[in-house]
Amino acid sequence: MKLLPYVVAVPLLMFSFTCNAVSEKEQLEQQVNEYKKLGLLANKCNESGKTSSAACRTFIGMFNEGEIAEVLDSFSKNLATHISIDQDLAFEGLDAFTDIIDTLNFLFDEELKNTTRL
Repeated sequence: MKLLPYVVAVPLLMFSFTCNAVSEKEQLEQQVNEYKKLGLLANKCNESGKTSSAACRTFIGMFNEGEIAEVLDSFSKNLATHISIDQDLAFEGLDAFTDIIDTLNFLFDEELKNTTRL
């Protein structure tokens, strides 16, 4: 009879760990999808070559509101955790992250060109 609590507790504990892992992966999938959406917007901006394009204006607006900084901060702080949950998914997020950085470089370069002309 003294074993009964352990017999019941061990499967429940294992189920709890499994549920936690699933929810972490689902959460990571949601985050990576957000990174990818932002990465697509960043690509459209970069490919347009014009800071006045709709994609660039949207991206710049998000930057000015601090949304881009939040995404970059969250991603960089949690990269090791993301990799431990699902390496392939984390690298998809990293691809989007690099697209965002490339677009920021493009926008800052364009801004620098405009300020040096004045």
